[in-house]
Parts: sequence; C-alpha cells; structure tokens
Amino acid sequence: MTSITLPPVENNKVISKAITFKNHSTPWEITSLELPVASPDSIVQPDQILIKTAAVALNPVDILLRELTPRTLVGSSVKVAGADFSGTILQIGSSVETDLKVGDQVFGNLLNPFSQNNSFTEYILQKYNTFQVLQKVPEKVSLADAAGLGVVSNTSYQAFKGSKNLKGGSVLILGGGSSVGYFGIQWAK
Repeated sequence: MTSITLPPVENNKVISKAITFKNHSTPWEITSLELPVASPDSIVQPDQILIKTAAVALNPVDILLRELTPRTLVGSSVKVAGADFSGTILQIGSSVETDLKVGDQVFGNLLNPFSQNNSFTEYILQKYNTFQVLQKVPEKVSLADAAGLGVVSNTSYQAFKGSKNLKGGSVLILGGGSSVGYFGIQWAK
C-alpha cells in the first residue's frame, strides 16, 4: 500500500499546480489553483474525492475542447485542461458510495467541457459523480500507462451501452487496432 501524505493546507485552501487556459485563443499555462478545504478535519466535502495525480494523458479531445471553448463561455476565468489521469486516492467524502479506498491507485476520465476543473492538476478535488470513469489500476499496469485509459475505455463502453439486443449477436468493430477499438473488442467478448 502506498503511504498517504495529504497536501499542505494554507488559509483553508490547498494549492495545486495546474495546466490552465482562459479561452480558445490563449496558450496553456502552468498556474497555481486554490482548492477550498471543507473543514479543519477534512479536505473533501461529503460528496467529494481527493486524488494526488501521478500522470495525465493528452487526448485529441482535449485540444478540440480548448479550440471550441468560446470566449463568452469561459470569459476571464481560468479553466483546467485535461480529461485522462491516474493517481492515488487521498481522501473520500463520507457520503461517497464506492468500493474504492484511500490509498488505491486509480485511473479515470474527467471529460467535462463545462467544468472549470479537469485533470491536468497536481490534486484532483471533485464531486464523485463528476468522474465519467474512476477505476482501480490493474496490478500489472503502471500509473503512467493507466493515465491514457479513461477516455478510450469510456468511449467504447458508451457505444455498447447505447446498443440494444447485442447478446448472442455479432458485432463489427472498425479500427480494432486503435485504442477505442481495442476496448470495443474487450467489451464485445
């Protein structure tokens, strides 16, 4: 099990370095974010989870979402980039229902074009229900490799979830050698 060290709290905030942008025409920058702390005893709110990020993966959709972010949507505020990540759970809110535990190494997907905070940050502090994917990293998979699994596994899963009457039938997966296609083949089995 990994040793758990919580981030330092200063003035009821956790400082987290992040890759951010202001709108579609501004460059990505490394900035410091202030994450509000729930109480002196807990960083997370009852419905939140705190993850120390180990690795992130740049996805084509990350670039697309940045390019499609209009100035009016983001305005002068800062948006954290990224969807795919891996890391270690540091805290879980008291009302979060999950089989995951503090210390678990996880990978996930925070793809949300309307959120100000996504995955390209030192600490991910989010409501548990905002993760599209949050799974334990398999034993023989490194955190660096696991970081790229969130969007592709969810994309192929959504394709199957939206299909009807597949049981016992045949499935054609175009692009089976791609990352999404590979997961599609696994779901089809």
